[in-house]
Amino acid sequence: MSLKILGRLSDLRQQALKQAQHVQVSQELLEFPFNADDDLLQRAATLLEIAVHDLIHNGQEEEDKNQQELRHIAADAFRLFRTLPRPDDKLEAGIFLLQAGAIAVLGDKGVDAARWLRENTWPDLPVESQD
Repeated sequence: MSLKILGRLSDLRQQALKQAQHVQVSQELLEFPFNADDDLLQRAATLLEIAVHDLIHNGQEEEDKNQQELRHIAADAFRLFRTLPRPDDKLEAGIFLLQAGAIAVLGDKGVDAARWLRENTWPDLPVESQD
């Protein structure tokens, strides 16, 4: 299924990644916001996340090929997630950060995720626990 999703997503994926790159450059180097199409970024990130889940759950036959594809797709999904605005609701924001961090780890972007999470403090969640 992920190959079908990726085939239909190719143009959307490229457009979203290009916008994400512009957002990243404007945030880190130019220090002014880039007016990105958040809807486009969200749709592409969600579809890439679905492809990642599909590869994890259905990709046992061709494991080596699927592992490389999974890392590439997950890395692209993280690139999109980190450019999206964080939800206003504290619990949704926590879920968003956790979701993006997990996708980053699957895409071998753990170092990037750690830096991103240090820059984006965790919201005060209703339940605080050391666990």
